[in-house]
Amino acid sequence: MSVRMLALGCAVIAPIGLVSACGSRGGSAPDPDPSSAATYTAAACPSPNVAGVPQLDLGPGFSCGTLTVPEDRSRPDGRRIDLAVTRLVATSPTPRPDPLVYLTGGPGGPALAGAAQIATLGLNRDRDVLFLAQRGTMHSDPFLPCLEIDEFQSAQTGHGRLPRETGRRLRHELPRRVQMPVFTTG
Repeated sequence: MSVRMLALGCAVIAPIGLVSACGSRGGSAPDPDPSSAATYTAAACPSPNVAGVPQLDLGPGFSCGTLTVPEDRSRPDGRRIDLAVTRLVATSPTPRPDPLVYLTGGPGGPALAGAAQIATLGLNRDRDVLFLAQRGTMHSDPFLPCLEIDEFQSAQTGHGRLPRETGRRLRHELPRRVQMPVFTTG
């Protein structure tokens, strides 16, 4: 096994372990308010998944859709946003009923971008794998990109700093489009 595959495996398994460790403490939870319930809508998988990188396209083992949720959880009747969801179907004819749920690290990690590579690890042998996009990330709506940061990261080899004026501009521009306090990983 190459070091690269081992690192990719660790990057995949660590978040899954954390998610699975966050279980219920018992007791019953209150019934959710129907107006705040999330709704799922099946949709075609994004094609291309990542522009210019065909090896990251989602193949026939994937199905996609959107999860519509309140933008601000404390205001269930307010504006709603769409989060991208991708399902990698189990290859077993008798899969386990509970899926693995994959959330990328935050903030801003695009879950769907790595789905095709993660599929090569065989995590879907005995169960489905669900990839859930975080708020504001690629394929979700609203998508909150920062082209300056993307260009900066593409040009760097781990050195340098993002110009302060770009950070200041984003701090003032993005709140005009969305409620920034609800676009967090906390």
